[in-house]
Amino acid sequence: MSKSATQQLSEAQQALLKELNVNFKTGLTNDEASKRREQETFNRIDPPIKCPGWVCCLLPCIKSIPSMKAFRQLQPEDAEIRRNGKWTRYDASSVVRGDVLRLEEGDVVPADVVVLKVTSHDLLVDVHVITGE
Repeated sequence: MSKSATQQLSEAQQALLKELNVNFKTGLTNDEASKRREQETFNRIDPPIKCPGWVCCLLPCIKSIPSMKAFRQLQPEDAEIRRNGKWTRYDASSVVRGDVLRLEEGDVVPADVVVLKVTSHDLLVDVHVITGE
């Protein structure tokens, strides 16, 4: 990590990057991300109501249940991830521990994240879908 990038991060952020064995400027390599995915599985959340696919085909009203509607709103389709030093869009389920993500206004956060850098003056997170407020 370059000295200027290191100076912009707090000691706690630098320690976290070291613990996760990731470079903030280049992110993980594709090979490292694949290894981590094999160890930790895919980045997916189970729906609040588990039913076989055929049930949802026979009873489409299951998708109208409020908890299932909220669940669909929470599921991001993709994520912008820095891999091999380049920003690339991947399926959100491809996010692994240690990935460096870039979020923009309107994005659904695809995983548990730690904010390392904010490039605007304001950061606002809308959690109404989760809290119901």
